[in-house]
Amino acid sequence: IQDPVWQVPFKMRAHGQFAIRVDNSRMLLAKIVGTTKSFTQKVLTNHFRGLLMSRIQDYISNLMVQEQRSFLEINSYLTSISDSIRDKIAEVFLNYGLVVEEFFVESINIEEDEVYQNIRKSMGKRAERKMEGYAYGEERSFDVAEKQAANEGTSGNVAGVGIGMGVG
Repeated sequence: IQDPVWQVPFKMRAHGQFAIRVDNSRMLLAKIVGTTKSFTQKVLTNHFRGLLMSRIQDYISNLMVQEQRSFLEINSYLTSISDSIRDKIAEVFLNYGLVVEEFFVESINIEEDEVYQNIRKSMGKRAERKMEGYAYGEERSFDVAEKQAANEGTSGNVAGVGIGMGVG
């Protein structure tokens, strides 16, 4: 997913759980059990995994893009994300005679690659500057001023050369 704030693509994972209840066993039998050799919890989970993954990825991507939510803040919306996704998938499960009793996203994680580490480091520096009361541009100005102050002999030599030329 491309982060809308940082404009950087990240690999993202969502972890969670859900519970379903059979509401119409005849519909379930016709749609799922009739197409498989055996019917177990694993078969049911595998059948719905793709359906769930596409809906979840679609919802989280849209949330990030439309509401400009960064990966840094997405976990603060887990309850509303869970409720919205549950409502979206409930309709799909009804077509199979199932009712979604519970659905919740426990966490959304980003693969912590080099880009992620650099952004986190940058955010830390920005927080330090904010606490100290200055911005990045001001910090760079301080750096330039420090370097100029460290090279005070250079400006003295230039002035000396100018004076020497004037005297000559």
